[in-house]
Amino acid sequence: MAKKRRTPLPTSRRTHSLNVLLNDREYKAILDHCDQHHIANRSSWIRSVIISEVLREHERNAPMLFGEDEMCKP
Repeated sequence: MAKKRRTPLPTSRRTHSLNVLLNDREYKAILDHCDQHHIANRSSWIRSVIISEVLREHERNAPMLFGEDEMCKP
């Protein structure tokens, strides 16, 4: 009987680590929020919250083709 070749497992796409320190109040707020909203994967939730805020900030600060005063003229 021939041996099966093992295909190597794909490497993780997340290769960078980020450590954040929280005080007791902040940590309790996160735990309470996750309990209330039935969030099982805190790291995924925190990642999505951070990325959504970063993208929102990028949109807010993106250069505009026209200034606000030019867009508001009738």
